[in-house]
Amino acid sequence: MIRIHSFTPSTLGLGKVVGLATPTVNASAARFRFFATASGRGSTKKTTPFKYSHPESKNPNATLSPSSIATSSPAAATAATSAATTGSWTAKRAAAGSAGSNTNFSRQLADMCSKQDVVFYTPPETLKKTFWLAYATAGLQLIFWGNIAQYAFTHYTDNPMFSATQPPPPPLPLPGTEGIEPVDVPLAPLRTRILISAGLIGTGLVIAFGICAIPWRYVTQLTLLRGGTQVRIETGRKFPTGYHRVYPIQDMQCRQQLLTNVGPQGTSPLKEGSSAHIMLGSKKERMAFFVDRRGSFKDTKLWDKVFYRPY
Repeated sequence: MIRIHSFTPSTLGLGKVVGLATPTVNASAARFRFFATASGRGSTKKTTPFKYSHPESKNPNATLSPSSIATSSPAAATAATSAATTGSWTAKRAAAGSAGSNTNFSRQLADMCSKQDVVFYTPPETLKKTFWLAYATAGLQLIFWGNIAQYAFTHYTDNPMFSATQPPPPPLPLPGTEGIEPVDVPLAPLRTRILISAGLIGTGLVIAFGICAIPWRYVTQLTLLRGGTQVRIETGRKFPTGYHRVYPIQDMQCRQQLLTNVGPQGTSPLKEGSSAHIMLGSKKERMAFFVDRRGSFKDTKLWDKVFYRPY
């Protein structure tokens, strides 16, 4: 068995050992360790590859095989190094650009709200008429279902004689008529009539609440508070008082993009017949707010930067 542990060549290069071209690395600076094992017949030991360490290499124990050295060339190594350097430079530039854009956006928002509150959005002028129409419709619904509940409480009966399948009873006698006795209609138990009337009133309340939910979640004014970290949202809720709440900007999100470059203001929907509203929601609430695209915005591009989060 013969083992060669290490040597430092002076004029003999690696190419003369393995039969390849002499590399461009300085022979005096490169160190080679070549391990070879020779055994007799019937031996199961395998030859281990030699190890090459470069002075500028970060991994001095990197293992290379003769086949990999034979297939490599200085030009290929130079191209690979150039590609790696270019990729690293591109990644650093993209990261710097992203950080710069975020810094510019934060600076723009801070400059806008540095001295006072800024009204960022106001709805169209015709929105107040829509709110009053919704409130009037909800009031009519309450009156309608209230009348039905009152009639059921005073006239509901469970007597089969006066059911819908039987003919109605004779009319009550007119004042001054004689010889005809009035017919007394037996009413249902008080508990039954109360439950039926309560169910009818509850139905009217649910319908009226559904109608009023639209004005109550419709943004009438959105204001960026001083400092640029919070936003105040006012809605069309006027009963009993005006409704407004303050949210952190980082908790607000909008799935639809405002700026579409369509229409006179550039905020119209992309497709005809699509909704003219976008939904602005908070991460801590289930129901979002309605924002009309036809309203007046302080800066549409800044709106998308502040609130637009597609995912």
